[in-house]
Amino acid sequence: MTEDAKLSGGHILIMAVLPTEWPPVTSQILHNLKVEDGNVQLTVTAQGTFRLGVYDRAEAVLAFVESIPISLPGGTGFILQAQWEGSAAYLRYDNTLIADTSPEARLVHPQPKESGPQGGHDFSAENIAAIRSRRNRLIARVPRAGRIAGGTEHLFEGIRRELAQLMDLVDLVQQGRTHHIVGIATRLRMLIATGTPLPALQSGAAAVDIPLPVYTVGSPRHPMPDDLREKTAFSIGRGAFAQPDAISYNPIDLDVWLELNGATVGPKNLTNRMLIKTVGDTFGAHLDHDIPAEIPALSRLSLGIGQVEFSSLDMFLLQTAESSIELSRRVLSAYEETRI
Repeated sequence: MTEDAKLSGGHILIMAVLPTEWPPVTSQILHNLKVEDGNVQLTVTAQGTFRLGVYDRAEAVLAFVESIPISLPGGTGFILQAQWEGSAAYLRYDNTLIADTSPEARLVHPQPKESGPQGGHDFSAENIAAIRSRRNRLIARVPRAGRIAGGTEHLFEGIRRELAQLMDLVDLVQQGRTHHIVGIATRLRMLIATGTPLPALQSGAAAVDIPLPVYTVGSPRHPMPDDLREKTAFSIGRGAFAQPDAISYNPIDLDVWLELNGATVGPKNLTNRMLIKTVGDTFGAHLDHDIPAEIPALSRLSLGIGQVEFSSLDMFLLQTAESSIELSRRVLSAYEETRI
């Protein structure tokens, strides 16, 4: 998702998946971007249309446009671009113009894509290298001065504790208690992002010699076009997915994914690992008085999931937490099998 927005004009570009039930039974807010003097909303309707609305603080409409009906199967992945300037606005669905305030615009109905994921970067060599690297680093580990090795059971008991906490926190967040996102960031920081010689989950995977597969978009290293990057205030990618969907279908090792670019705020790039660590360090390990500029920027855009509203950063952390839960279960299951 990328964004550069003011009430007077701006753009939003998002990757998303149509609701499984399409058209939805009732209208749903797809994204809600809070700007200084109002907000910008992208909505899907029960008629199968997309709406873009720009509103001031008094909820007066500054710009509004609604698309033609989208007749595609639910679960279809898409890229939606919304742009407005004054009262003029348009929407593009996978680069197809579906809404425009100009009466001369020619709108086109999007066509179904070919079945199955199309193309993408091949991470297989990097995935194999990541598995080998974890194993070698664990074997080469020596206890720090003044300490003794905790042993295998100590490691896996730690993973069990982290898994239990993460599962509880995800349940609470999905119930609408979104302040527990901070707890999720803290647990992810310890479980997958930091540790010597490896984070806890990666140490466990190396000990039982199993891979840590997650799913990402087809070509996550594909650079943003220069013309779009120049006018983009921030962008944030999707979290790691435990199961493939219409957008995140490309298998990638967790450690390879952690080193991909996860967010851009102005000129600054953050890898997925850095993003998790930054949030965990700022709010989880301790409370910083000074907040990194990227945190409020990435929290500006919210989206509705059922009756719960999440920021784009919340959603990134929640998706990654769900993947980490699935991977932790696999690692613990593999360890239990070695004890039989």
